[in-house]
Amino acid sequence: MRLKIHDFVNIDLIDPPNKLAHFMGEELGYFQIDSGSSKQDNSDIVVRFVDELPIMGKREYISLYAGYDDVSLFVMDGLQHKATIPFDSLEGNCKIICEKGFDPLNILLLLENLLRYKFVLKEAVLIHASAVSYHGQGIIFPAWANTGKTNLLLQFLKDGANYISDDFAIIREDGLIYGYPRRLQLFDYNFSEFPQLAVTLDRSARLDFVKQKLSTKLLKKWTRIPLLTRLLKRVKRKSSEALHIRAPAKELFPDVEIDGSRRIDKIFFLVRAHSQIIEIERMAPEVLANKMVPCLSFERHYPYDYRLLYKFAYPMKENKLLDKVEQMEGDIISRAIKNSHIYCVRLPRSHSSLKLFRTVQQYL
Repeated sequence: MRLKIHDFVNIDLIDPPNKLAHFMGEELGYFQIDSGSSKQDNSDIVVRFVDELPIMGKREYISLYAGYDDVSLFVMDGLQHKATIPFDSLEGNCKIICEKGFDPLNILLLLENLLRYKFVLKEAVLIHASAVSYHGQGIIFPAWANTGKTNLLLQFLKDGANYISDDFAIIREDGLIYGYPRRLQLFDYNFSEFPQLAVTLDRSARLDFVKQKLSTKLLKKWTRIPLLTRLLKRVKRKSSEALHIRAPAKELFPDVEIDGSRRIDKIFFLVRAHSQIIEIERMAPEVLANKMVPCLSFERHYPYDYRLLYKFAYPMKENKLLDKVEQMEGDIISRAIKNSHIYCVRLPRSHSSLKLFRTVQQYL
């Protein structure tokens, strides 16, 4: 199975388990160019699957979810399946050895962690932002999580915009943005503003979402019982946060067009503010670049910062790319956005995405 991430990175998964192949096809099917066995020609990242990861010398564990031996650092999923992280070969062919039962989502997160370094070597950055093409303009909405970028994206798609990315996108130093169209992750608050999207989901997704909502409502009733209140309030909050559905943009908006790349014309950096109204003001490119890099690092650290694990495991090894990646990302972002119109959008804690959309429209 080969994934060609535009002209930046080739990923080969050698004979992946069926469950993983299905998951990767759903998440990154846009990039899939070969569903059969890969030849590993021009591979940047290769993932091989084994029944059990061999022990190479003394093995020690850093936490419940990571460890290392004399040769490699590895991470573990919730069932203790292991996968190596090839930080020693970031500038060449990265080879991941993964146990066959490893959780598919964690494999994707591991790959995206490595893509960070591969992209930087190609003068590109995987940014935390939504992106659309609207009336010929390339527009991106960088933001922290839960700020409102997905709802704003949905408003643009509803109004006929072409889809580029949600959550993550790729920008190159020459000012182009490239799509990274994984499935959209929609939470209860997204459906609250866009209830019509529920009817576009396939039957199994709708049933799953209904089950999640019923569970949340049941927890809400139970928390009214005094003896259970303290015990269940935290569970209720976590349940509400976990209430979500993953769906491709084409399923939600069947007529939407997907753009592979577009020049960056406008940038709207979304931030929560102690304000009663939506405020928009111009923003300098260097200020935005300096804000985006720590935001990116924080959003991509899940479930932890692999770099720190590597430095703990091998304190005497030198890896300049690991040490300089954030500085390199900042420089690339600065060059990529220097000719774009950039705005900081200050949002009240509670706001309508339709009102935000109409406000942003005035600057297009």
